[in-house]
Amino acid sequence: MCKVLWDRLQGCGENDKCYFHEADVPQIAVLGSGGGLRAMVALMGTLSELGAQKLLDSIQYLCGVSGSTWCMSSLYNDEKWSLQVEQKEAEMVEKLTSKEITFQDIIDRINEATRDSNFSLTDIWAALYVYPVVRDKETKSVSDQTDKEMLNPYPIYAAIDRWRLENKDKHDKGIWFEITRHESGYPGCGAFIETSKFGSIFKEGEILEERDEMDLLYLKGLCGSALGSWKESKKFITSLIKGWIKSIPGFNRMLRGRATNESVSTVDPNMECMLLLLDLHEAFNDGMDCKPIVNALMALQEGNEEAQKQLQQVLENWDQQSEAEQVKTLSDLCQEMCLNYIDQPSLEEALTLNSISNGKYPHRLTQFRC
Repeated sequence: MCKVLWDRLQGCGENDKCYFHEADVPQIAVLGSGGGLRAMVALMGTLSELGAQKLLDSIQYLCGVSGSTWCMSSLYNDEKWSLQVEQKEAEMVEKLTSKEITFQDIIDRINEATRDSNFSLTDIWAALYVYPVVRDKETKSVSDQTDKEMLNPYPIYAAIDRWRLENKDKHDKGIWFEITRHESGYPGCGAFIETSKFGSIFKEGEILEERDEMDLLYLKGLCGSALGSWKESKKFITSLIKGWIKSIPGFNRMLRGRATNESVSTVDPNMECMLLLLDLHEAFNDGMDCKPIVNALMALQEGNEEAQKQLQQVLENWDQQSEAEQVKTLSDLCQEMCLNYIDQPSLEEALTLNSISNGKYPHRLTQFRC
């Protein structure tokens, strides 16, 4: 901290002809870049070397985005991390190389997040991608990270406002969002709220509804630069889910049936339905025609009058709907198909058998609605 540096400079007396004023002491900040796991490890290594060179206590601010915030949020759970930075580096290495996150851990995290009224794609991103990488659930909040003795650089977590990035000029003052343990907001606009209230609903500066503050795992997802691209984020999550479905026994046989136009009766209809729903979302995100996939779903649900009726309505109304209405249609259709038209017991049995053979926890897909 600058105060520490100033105190040290006071030891330089007149005999050494060193004259300093407190205002002359520079404010030094270290900025950590994005880059996922690489950025997390790189920042940890940089801080470790700064500690070895006795330079950490001259830094006033430590700022990061994306992967760098993954490193920061873990360090600041310890009020004295800068005094034992080499130990913290060793602990990070141990955690990243030994601790395993199972599929069941991920599903449990998602189910927990769905109970929050602020549940969003950020929760999915944090659970599916960030959690397995950092291997730390971290249920504490940013405002819980205290530093009573002011031993560490002051942390600033930075995030990108996706909506402003996509819809405004790239130099818009509201693109960058900052989060500290005291306040969160847009520095370019000078608009901040108390971090402990971050997640609550405000109107004209007044709280309409107070809600719980986000935890640190959500923060890591929120600060991820990848979320700046809505389209790429959804494609990435879709590919992860497809990867899990491909691990189900019998999946390769089903793919062969698809490739040879084999009758759908010879392949598992549950897996086929799941994949078609994922194909449907992927086609919509890529701006492709969704109706052929809906027709394929209708063929799969032959004999199910209720499902046929719903899918026919989707086809009839699709071209007249706005993009927002189409999004809702897909969401409702996906939920309806998963809840009512997919044989959940048989699908879960296949998933469970697969996970047992791999020595993993059973996949509870019935808890994870599409």
